[in-house]
Amino acid sequence: MAKDILSLSNSYLEYLRKRRESRGDDILKRRLIVIEYLNDEYLLSENVLAAVLQRLKKEGFTVSRQTVSADIQVYRSVFLYFHGFREKISQKIAEKNWTTMGLSLLLQDGFDSWEKIMAGLKSPAKKSSRVSKRYNRNLAVNDFKPIPVDGNSVKDMFNLLEFVDAFDAEMNNSHQQIATLQISLRRSEEKLRKRDLLITKLQDDLDTANQLIAIGDEEITRLQDLLIEKEAMATLSPDIQKKLMELVELLGEAPLKTTPDAIDENNQPSIDQAEELSEESTLPRDCKHFGKRFLYTKTFRKFYEGLDDKTTRIVIKALENFSEHGPRYGALGTVKHIGETRRVEMGAWKSRAGLNLRFLWRDLDNGVEVYDLFSRENV
Repeated sequence: MAKDILSLSNSYLEYLRKRRESRGDDILKRRLIVIEYLNDEYLLSENVLAAVLQRLKKEGFTVSRQTVSADIQVYRSVFLYFHGFREKISQKIAEKNWTTMGLSLLLQDGFDSWEKIMAGLKSPAKKSSRVSKRYNRNLAVNDFKPIPVDGNSVKDMFNLLEFVDAFDAEMNNSHQQIATLQISLRRSEEKLRKRDLLITKLQDDLDTANQLIAIGDEEITRLQDLLIEKEAMATLSPDIQKKLMELVELLGEAPLKTTPDAIDENNQPSIDQAEELSEESTLPRDCKHFGKRFLYTKTFRKFYEGLDDKTTRIVIKALENFSEHGPRYGALGTVKHIGETRRVEMGAWKSRAGLNLRFLWRDLDNGVEVYDLFSRENV
């Protein structure tokens, strides 16, 4: 029958006492119960495990099979160390394997041979310190057959212990890696959130800038037109200027269009007859804002066909904006056409087709007539 060899070590008993005080885990009492069922080689006989668990439960210990196996390994390590496996067990002591904790404390207290341990067990002082056996088993240990143990079985047991230790180390490493990845993920999510906020702010700033640019372009066009009018007026004599102002005031009282969206039923096509586009033309055909067709005069088409490809695309884009958004679209800079040196048609308006290009148009019953296209540099 196995002996309580670890209770010879005062360091071991002190360790278990502190463990009981800090965790409320009476390991010593539990192991003393388990050791009653072990044979002389500190192995559990066949078919006894159920009886051990039942006894432990009766004594207030609700534990698993793995816990009982662990308690056995603590005593088994001491036995193997002093019976031919010193080098193997010493390696586990160096690795601070938990199954060798009792053995380490036993060696620390001077029990470095099996003879000393046996002598200590025979000492009356040590005997009195051990827990008395309060349990009379119904079945004697001799009623059970011991599990055969050979060299291969011991090697298999150590291989299993090494595997468990390696597995525990790998699991701890995996948990650390997962924790690191979770931290990196949270940092990446925070960076993405800040980036999205920055993109949203930049988009808002860009929209505001585009609106300011459109307003600025419209104001520049208005000022340029006003400057041209003033320069044209300055070339006239005071008498002609006075008569021209009277004529403008007089025309202002006439039933002319006052806004681009107004329709003058008396308007007629210009002398330069406008026509619908041919199938090959790249100019927009429909003016969606007015719900009508674009009508392009020969004068417009002649100037348009003389433009290079880049300028042509700019003109087409301006007419597409006109169609989609109407003449009040900021980039078009639409103003009332009052003359300058270009032909004035009744109800005519002027819009921007590019940096220096302007087109003249009218809203007629049968369509939106685009009757002139010119460069401000040639005015």
